[in-house]
Amino acid sequence: DVPQLKALGYKELHIYNTEDPIEAIMTAADKLGMKLFMGTCLGLAYPHVKEPSYHDEVIEAALVTIDALAKQYGHHPSFYGYYFSDETCDEWLLREGAVDTFRHIYGSQSSHIRRRHPDKRCMICPAIWRVGNPQEGRQRLYELLCGEKDGGRPLVDIVAQQDCLGRPTDLILPEPVYGEFERYVQEWARGVREAGAEFWNDLEVFNSNIISKHIEDTIQDLEIESRFSGGNIVFDIVNYFSPLCRTGRISATYRGAYSWQYAREDDFLQRYVQHYRTVYARAHRRGAER
Repeated sequence: DVPQLKALGYKELHIYNTEDPIEAIMTAADKLGMKLFMGTCLGLAYPHVKEPSYHDEVIEAALVTIDALAKQYGHHPSFYGYYFSDETCDEWLLREGAVDTFRHIYGSQSSHIRRRHPDKRCMICPAIWRVGNPQEGRQRLYELLCGEKDGGRPLVDIVAQQDCLGRPTDLILPEPVYGEFERYVQEWARGVREAGAEFWNDLEVFNSNIISKHIEDTIQDLEIESRFSGGNIVFDIVNYFSPLCRTGRISATYRGAYSWQYAREDDFLQRYVQHYRTVYARAHRRGAER
């Protein structure tokens, strides 16, 4: 299938320390009883692109990728579904024509998956940047997700909102931001569930300077999100807590003054998983708020 992708204009193939990193990850996930989402195709430039032909080119590449992944890795029990790698956000969804654009991008992929790989689930991860008001965001998200007919199947099965609280360049997030963020999460959860999809959260653990996020801020995010979410994914502990990231040129700016605030990967993972289990067990006992 690599020749097909090359014919579509792709020029590079990145492999990381193993002949087939996907096979290595999925084999390990099978043994551990984990579920994995496989990314499709990344286009990125949607807010600045008007030509529909560009969207169609990205969709064409995504469909090739979807079928190639199913063919090569479909035998793995850990292969749970597809993540549509192009992300939208509250700011983009408020722009004219954006809902229709992303319905086309996501819907083309989900309809293909449901027709050819019906056992796989579809997930998107739109971002909350706290642009516009929460009610506007809820309505646009509902319009993005709702089925073609009333009560019909939503465009995707799962929406995991990116909190983006780890993304600003500031190392410390002002306390009022958390209250504002909670209102967005609550409204988004309602919009997603009204459309018939599951609402999860995507916890961002880094900021724009590629610095790992403060563990206490991460826990505070998790406390808020667990009240409304049915599940959780994290982007991206392993990368942003890797030795390369911690010792990189950008990180060095902050390492001396703030290193006491940031955790080593093993410590972060242990504390995160322990807290995740606690808050989600508590949330699920009382039922996620609607």
